[in-house]
Amino acid sequence: MVPEVQTVAHQILHTPSHGIPRRLFLESKALELISLQLTWLASLGGRQNKQSGLSPAERERIHAARELLVRDMASPPPLSELSQRLCLSINKLEAGFQELFGMTVFGYLREYKMQKARHFFEEAEMNVSQVAWAVGYVNVSHFSAAYKKRFGILPKAYLRTARRKIIPA
Repeated sequence: MVPEVQTVAHQILHTPSHGIPRRLFLESKALELISLQLTWLASLGGRQNKQSGLSPAERERIHAARELLVRDMASPPPLSELSQRLCLSINKLEAGFQELFGMTVFGYLREYKMQKARHFFEEAEMNVSQVAWAVGYVNVSHFSAAYKKRFGILPKAYLRTARRKIIPA
């Protein structure tokens, strides 16, 4: 599943609203899912009738690359090392990620880190610094900027709202 779709699905499952605001929120998220699906289909262009540019073995290696990145997200290997380890050229690795996951190698990793950070805020008793370090950021300010760019809210503000949902005032 594309990370943007995962984010919307997560928002649908964890909506705090009730009544009419909840209904409106869910309707807007349904429209967002439709929009994401149409965008994805449009990005395929004429490719849907063509064979994939990847062999089954290459697909397997690209999935292995994703697993390596996710497993070691705090200090991922450079692209050159990753491609060499999996016997793929850098271009084939990038093109394969684009084809299979709809984004670049490190775009995927960045999105994974942001989703993992959001999960830590909601499920673990961790502060912003701990979450930043857990997902591989040495500089908390860089993490905060990346988080805000992705979700439109600073992590500290999100953490406050997430904790309020868990512990009623």
